Amino acid sequence: MSNKYVYSLLVICWLALVAGCAPSAEEHSRKGESYIWVKNYAAAINEFKMSAEKDPTNAMTFYHWGFCLLNLGKMEEAVEAFHKAIEMEPGNIRNYINLSIAHDYLGDDEAAEMCLLTALDINPASVQAHFNLATMYMKRGDYDRADMHLRRVEQDGRAETTDIRAVLDSLENLP
Repeated sequence: MSNKYVYSLLVICWLALVAGCAPSAEEHSRKGESYIWVKNYAAAINEFKMSAEKDPTNAMTFYHWGFCLLNLGKMEEAVEAFHKAIEMEPGNIRNYINLSIAHDYLGDDEAAEMCLLTALDINPASVQAHFNLATMYMKRGDYDRADMHLRRVEQDGRAETTDIRAVLDSLENLP
């Protein structure tokens, strides 16, 4: 065996070993999630980017990426990330609820409402979607629709609705 052959074989083995040591998409995602817990959204985004490069088909990677962007106030980018997550996992209502928040911040009330209504089409019992719609309709002055959604939230009994209920009740007493 020639020295060139042995050297080439060693280089190939070393590269295979190094490549095997690189974190997987799942490991990047787990690390990104740990950054979310400590609210280090910028570091989390870097991990989700690396995860998406290794596995661009993981909807949860794009959901978490969008969540981080949302928390950093990068709404346009959050919209893109949530749309990618929805393309891959259209039945996950969390994507629609968070997408609605981004649209709301961008001033696109119609898109925000459609996202929440889509979430309710998927899961009519979603307390979060009902609560967000109640809040949205209240801001618009559509108190009947706000009340309807708030009643659905109150039926569930898990969410705190005292403040929004007090406002709606006081509006009912107006002449």
